[in-house]
Amino acid sequence: FRSDKQFITVVIMLEHIENVKGKIRESATFPKGDILPIGSGIKEKNPMTLILGLENGKEAILAADSKLSKSNDGGGMYTQRFDKLRLVNKGNWIIGAANSAIGYDLIEQMEDRGERFDPDIHVGAHKYAARTNELYLAFGYRGMPSFLLAGASDHDAAIYGWNLAPKDEDGGFVGTRFGGAVKCMRQEAIGAKHHGALYFSYAFHSPDLATAQRIVLAHLCVSEAAKQDPRCGPPVQVGIIRPGKKARIFTAEELVEVQSRSGEIAAEIEKLILASSPKIANLDVD
Repeated sequence: FRSDKQFITVVIMLEHIENVKGKIRESATFPKGDILPIGSGIKEKNPMTLILGLENGKEAILAADSKLSKSNDGGGMYTQRFDKLRLVNKGNWIIGAANSAIGYDLIEQMEDRGERFDPDIHVGAHKYAARTNELYLAFGYRGMPSFLLAGASDHDAAIYGWNLAPKDEDGGFVGTRFGGAVKCMRQEAIGAKHHGALYFSYAFHSPDLATAQRIVLAHLCVSEAAKQDPRCGPPVQVGIIRPGKKARIFTAEELVEVQSRSGEIAAEIEKLILASSPKIANLDVD
């Protein structure tokens, strides 16, 4: 593929084909008039991507894996390096989406149209989220994307999150109904958000961490998930938001030492586990 946009288009087309196939299967399985289960016609998919947000009010960090994959041709898998953190709204904010490539299609539509929002994250995030939902429903999308949006006001930095879901034939919502942008408190993740590697952020993230420490922690969580989970993949992207400073997504070269330190922490944990040989009373008693 020549561009991310072309790859997104193909992925969305494949998702649409799979949804149509699902509807055909459902109509063949359930007699007319029967009550179909919630989500009928929409194939259940494992959450793809992992995007983690950490904030302490003074700064907001987003970290994301860089693997985009799709499997809809009888078992084949298409994968591509894909940058999941994007600068939006004149470069004032950083956004990431998970669970469906539709999220990036909506992001790119709004950027291509030159749509602008109040740069104050506490004002603009709500209108931005509502606009994604408006376009989503207008174009009849069926996938269910999730978003994390990081930005700043004059005095603080924050992260907001929201989900989009389609309507079913009766006008109800499949999945969680759009409820607007919700401010995240200290940390939030979307996509493969239940991965065990996120234990580190829950255990060790605090408002008192230095910026470099918060970046290493976010990188560690996502990179360890990417090592073990085929739904995610390296390299890890990291972006930062701070009041009064330009939003930044770091280059791979700028994160060389972060990546190295993240790997050292993982290796040290492995050494501690392998070196553990505590005495356990009655271990060999039948």
